[in-house]
Amino acid sequence: MVGFYFILIIISYFFYLNQRKISFFSVVDVFVIFYTIVIVSTFLYHFIYPKSDKINLYGFDLKNNTNFDSNILIFLKWLFFFLLGHLFFKLLHKNYRLLIKEKTEFKINHFFHFHTVRNITWVLLFFSVVLVYLDYGLGIFQRVKYIPYESSYFKLVYSVLFLGVSFFSGYYFRYNRPFYTVAIGVVLLINLSIGSRLASINLVIFLFSFFINYNKKAKFQIFISLLFMFFFFGYNLSLRSEAHGHGLIPYLQITFQKPEIIVNYTIKSLYYTFVFGFYATVETVKYYNENILDNLIISLNPLTGGMANWYLIVDKMKLNNFAPFTGIGILYKHNYFFFVFTFFIGYFFSFIDLIIKKNLKAKKYLQPLILLLFCTLFSVLIFEYNLRNASRYIYYSIFIIIIFKFNYRNGKIFFKI
Repeated sequence: MVGFYFILIIISYFFYLNQRKISFFSVVDVFVIFYTIVIVSTFLYHFIYPKSDKINLYGFDLKNNTNFDSNILIFLKWLFFFLLGHLFFKLLHKNYRLLIKEKTEFKINHFFHFHTVRNITWVLLFFSVVLVYLDYGLGIFQRVKYIPYESSYFKLVYSVLFLGVSFFSGYYFRYNRPFYTVAIGVVLLINLSIGSRLASINLVIFLFSFFINYNKKAKFQIFISLLFMFFFFGYNLSLRSEAHGHGLIPYLQITFQKPEIIVNYTIKSLYYTFVFGFYATVETVKYYNENILDNLIISLNPLTGGMANWYLIVDKMKLNNFAPFTGIGILYKHNYFFFVFTFFIGYFFSFIDLIIKKNLKAKKYLQPLILLLFCTLFSVLIFEYNLRNASRYIYYSIFIIIIFKFNYRNGKIFFKI
C-alpha cells in the first residue's frame, strides 16, 4: 500500500510541477514543500538518526519504532489527496493554468517612497522600544523572572510593531543597508533579551521580505539563510532553558560559556518543526476514540469556543498536558471524511492561489499577504495542534475573501493595496 501511494504521489508531482513556477506566494507550494520535507525528514530521522540519540519527546519516538510503513501512509495519503484536489482545480480553471506559468512579482515601491518608509520604520521602532521599556525597565538586561508581569497591555502592540519593522527592514534593505541593519538588529536583540520566540519569527519575516524584493537569482543565498534561520531558532530556544536568570546579560553569558547548546537546540528545533508531528499524529490515531464524531463537529464549528462547547471537551483532546491530539490524526480517524476534507483543502488552497496571483498581477498586496499568512498557519498547525486550532484559519481566509470581494464590488474601495 505504501508503494502504491508513493507511485501516485510521484505521478501527482509530475502534473503539479508541469509548467509551474514555484513561488514564495503560492499557498499550494507552501503546503506541498512543507509536507514533502516532513515525509523526507521523518524517514531520515527514523532510519538514519542513531537510536541512542533519538530526541524521543514525550516518549513518542520509541513507542512508534515499529510499523513505520503504516504510519507514514497517513502522510502519503494526506499529501496525495491534497494534490488531487489541486489538480482537479487546475483542470477546471484555464486562467489558473496560465497564471502558474508566470513569475510572481511583488513590488510595493510605487506606494511608499524610500524616505517615507525609513521614517515609518524609525517611528515603529522607537515606540516599540519605549513600550518594551515600560514592560521590563532595566530588567531587559538582567532579571530573575522570565516575565515580570502576569499580563501586559503593551505586549501585543510592540509584538505587532516589531513585525512591521522586520518586514520593512527586509524589503527595503538594499536601499539603505546601514539603517535597516541597525533596525533589524535592535528587533532581534530586544526579542532575544525578553526571551521571546518572536525573535525567530521576526528573522523569518525579515528574510522573507528581503528575498521577495531581491532581483538576482538567489538560490544559494536562500539556502544559507535557511540554515542560519534554523541555527538562530535553536539558539533562541536554548536561552530560557540554559541560562541562569533572564535578560541580555545572562543570555550572552551562556552563549559564550556553552556555545554547543546552539547545535543541540538547532537539532531539536528541526525535529520539533518537521518530525514530532508525525509521531504525535500516530499517537492520536492510536488513542483518540472517545465521541470522535461529536468532537469532530465541535472542532470544525466556526462559532466561538464557548458557543461551540469546545471548552467542555478541550481537556480530553490531548495526548498529555503538553501535546494535543493533532488535526491530521483526528481527521484520519474518520476514514472517508479524511479524504473529502483533504481533497477540499487542495481545491480551496488552489482557489486562494488563484486569488493571490490575480491580486499580485493587479498590484494589490494586502489580501495576498493575509491569505498567505492564514494558509501557512493552517498548514503548520494542523501537523502538531488540534483540528480546531488549525481550521479557524480556513474560516478566517473565507472571511477575508468575502470582505475584499464586497470591498471591490461595492465600488467603495477601502483597501487599495
